[in-house]
Amino acid sequence: MLDTRLLEMLDEGVFTQRLNVRGNPIGFGPANKYLVHQKTGISVDVFSTSVENWGMALVVRTGPAEFNRMIFSEFLKHGMRAHASAGATLRDGREVDCPTEQSVFDLIQWPYVPPIDRERWV
Repeated sequence: MLDTRLLEMLDEGVFTQRLNVRGNPIGFGPANKYLVHQKTGISVDVFSTSVENWGMALVVRTGPAEFNRMIFSEFLKHGMRAHASAGATLRDGREVDCPTEQSVFDLIQWPYVPPIDRERWV
């Protein structure tokens, strides 16, 4: 339903697709859509994920960017890889879902840090 409505809003001129430096549209795929609100010029990013990995997507999208780099580095220190909207890969190659923000912090053995406090960590 969201995709249908966003396409309608593109047709209505509410949004345009965001362009890269060469003037080509970027990112209007099944998971991520990069738009510009036509009237204000404000960028609008629409990210989709599964219920199973909502927590990882939420951690990454609430930032700040430097905090995200710290989180992803911590995954690497533990021999794991984090994926912005697809959970994590453990050292042995198993994929792990991250349905909550707490589940992300549990994997790297950090206490939960609420979004409002993440700026202070960097």
